[in-house]
Amino acid sequence: MSRFLKALQGKNQDGIPPIWFMRQAGRYMHAYRALRERHSFMEICKTAELLTEVTLQPIKRFGFDAAIVFSDILLLLESFGCGVAFEDATGPIIESSEDFRRGSWDKNLEELQPVYDGILLVKEQLQIPLIGFAGAPYTLLSYAEPISFIYSQPELVERIISSLEDAVVQHLCNQIASGCSAVQIFDTAAGLLPPLPFISYSIQPIHRIIKRLNEAYPTIPVLVFIRGASWKFDLLRATGADALSLDWMVDIGDARRAFGTRIALQGNLDPSLLLASTEACLKGVTAILQQMEYDPGFIFSLGHGVLPKTSEDQVERVVHFVRNR
Repeated sequence: MSRFLKALQGKNQDGIPPIWFMRQAGRYMHAYRALRERHSFMEICKTAELLTEVTLQPIKRFGFDAAIVFSDILLLLESFGCGVAFEDATGPIIESSEDFRRGSWDKNLEELQPVYDGILLVKEQLQIPLIGFAGAPYTLLSYAEPISFIYSQPELVERIISSLEDAVVQHLCNQIASGCSAVQIFDTAAGLLPPLPFISYSIQPIHRIIKRLNEAYPTIPVLVFIRGASWKFDLLRATGADALSLDWMVDIGDARRAFGTRIALQGNLDPSLLLASTEACLKGVTAILQQMEYDPGFIFSLGHGVLPKTSEDQVERVVHFVRNR
């Protein structure tokens, strides 16, 4: 069993934590930028062969302990009839739909078939675990509708959240069936919610999703990342996740003491440190490693994704340092 999967089970005993980064494939890599000169972001996401190439780029360059499918959480909104576009200058542009506002989902994920085909291709060339992923319902909702809608239409929002849960479960199950060894749920917007909506729109939907995934695939680990909420230990525990990805705004040692040994922890270097001097960056890495030394359920990662201006050499230094400290 790989070091990554052992850590997810709390059984990595060799003293070297597995390492992978969110957004480890993407704009900071020379190989990716060269590909983007010929293909749009959406074209890469919707072409199995291109998706495969990008997914494998950081594995070939850095030797991470896990790969993650190259895609985008927002593509799932297309199955609700929403318009999804990506502009380099402005980021994602989402056009909501009447079907989405009614919470109507046709249970058809044909737009995402290239993702599943790409997973099959990646697995043919990969000797390490592959992570599938999806956005959590609230984060998907927050991209499609303004916060005023979310607060003014609570009954409708509950219906939309329920439909999104169904879509997320199906999307993650399809990725697992195609060959993913673990899946991660991203709720990057929920940390800004007040306490009660946070429970209703983030924690409870994620818990229901994980329960359904566990019923369908009981041996597949589920990781959860809720940006801006890593300090809400009791609520995060209630998701039922096998592992929690922590942002850099929480002390990972405090998190381990709060969660005990039953949950794997992943994180939580500030991505901005990769832009700093090597000395400052490795000082931050060391602080995390000292707290999590010989922790059998620890995965070294970032507190969010790799920033576009990150140096590949800096990433290489961090990977080498974690493995050889």
